[in-house]
Amino acid sequence: MLSGCPECGSTNAIASKILVAGFEILPSINLKVKNPNYRGRHKYARETKSVVENSVSGRLVRVTQFIDRSNDRYGKKVVDVDTGEVLRKANHNLSEHTGHGSDKPGMKRG
Repeated sequence: MLSGCPECGSTNAIASKILVAGFEILPSINLKVKNPNYRGRHKYARETKSVVENSVSGRLVRVTQFIDRSNDRYGKKVVDVDTGEVLRKANHNLSEHTGHGSDKPGMKRG
């Protein structure tokens, strides 16, 4: 059981302080360029994102990724925010980028 606020006895004030203390806003950007000739999930000619997120290992990482369907290019860079270590770097033809995301073996396409 939570102890109350030392000043007013309210447990709500204590819970609010805990919530605020663990909250941090991290910068991110996500840009997309539409091509009217494309339809469905490939309707964007170019996509770029740069976000800070938690990795599966629990590290805080910056993920920078681009997809350029017009020029058949894909790139992704994952960097540990604390150490600056590059954890993953890819830059190749988009047509060679298979077996990832929804293209993993055993996953259905919608």
